Amino acid sequence: MDKTPIIITAAIIESGGKLLIAKRSEGSAKGKWEFPGGKMEYGETAEACLKREIQEELGCEIRVGALFDVTTFIASDGRHLVIIFYNCSVTAGTPHAKEHEEILWVLSKDLMNYDFTKADSEAMKRLM
Repeated sequence: MDKTPIIITAAIIESGGKLLIAKRSEGSAKGKWEFPGGKMEYGETAEACLKREIQEELGCEIRVGALFDVTTFIASDGRHLVIIFYNCSVTAGTPHAKEHEEILWVLSKDLMNYDFTKADSEAMKRLM
């Protein structure tokens, strides 16, 4: 098995005191909530990856702000995932679920009411 870490970026998008979360529509974590984002491609910066992924997944443009957190874990299939979370804000367009089952704007104190992916759970706890 390839043990090279897979680098993923994730957006903590805040607007009006609420955070955007997205419900996965496929894969092993189908039905679980996450902060939107995706895998970095060869030669891509973390910021460029996050802007591309949000455009693809939510159909809007974002400003990538400060680094929020970096987490790492081994997935159930043995893949080593490194997730880089950034504070972000929408700069153009309105987010809508293009690749997710649904998206919601929630207060940070309410995040515990949603079943998050293992990859996102530590960041979710820090936001509360």
